[in-house]
Amino acid sequence: MVRRYGRLHVTRGAIAFEHAIAAHAARTLHEVVAPLRDAAGRTIAIAPDGGMSAVFPFIDGETGRKDDATALGAAVVLARFHRALRDVHVASGMRTVRFLGILPWLRERFTRFAADPLVARKLDWSALVAATTAATARVAPLATALPHIVVHGDPNPGNFITTAPGEIRGLIDLDFAHETERVYDLGTLLDEFARERFAA
Repeated sequence: MVRRYGRLHVTRGAIAFEHAIAAHAARTLHEVVAPLRDAAGRTIAIAPDGGMSAVFPFIDGETGRKDDATALGAAVVLARFHRALRDVHVASGMRTVRFLGILPWLRERFTRFAADPLVARKLDWSALVAATTAATARVAPLATALPHIVVHGDPNPGNFITTAPGEIRGLIDLDFAHETERVYDLGTLLDEFARERFAA
């Protein structure tokens, strides 16, 4: 399978990081496949126009399944993914995010949006600012105890390949992988698989 990367906001370094994570996870996790290498050992192919692509082994199945059995299977595979990457740590800040950095950043963004006359009418930004401030105060004493690990970053039903309910054949699309608190993936997975049910 050929994966082409968009030219905007995608750097060679970011793709190389994604490939390194995939290769590391694939050593112990059959649901993750590593990109194939050319004769020189490269995983990134660069076209004459500067576009980048990579070739991955094909995983047969379908994506988008949201039933309870698949949600459980996805959670199990995600936990195994975390264990496979427990010894990988990000050296630079580019792929490292912490709750205690994100929550104040969100509060600042919400405060700015509240002051914008065009945006302020859409949501109760004051309530969002208050909720984010309160969340920061609650999380701060606990955040240091949360384990850090490289997470998938986008564990939604479209990134789990299945052959039947609960039978996960593949975990794909590691372009949002980064190091953060492990609970980030858990919260995202629960939200993604339950969202349609809550909306009904």
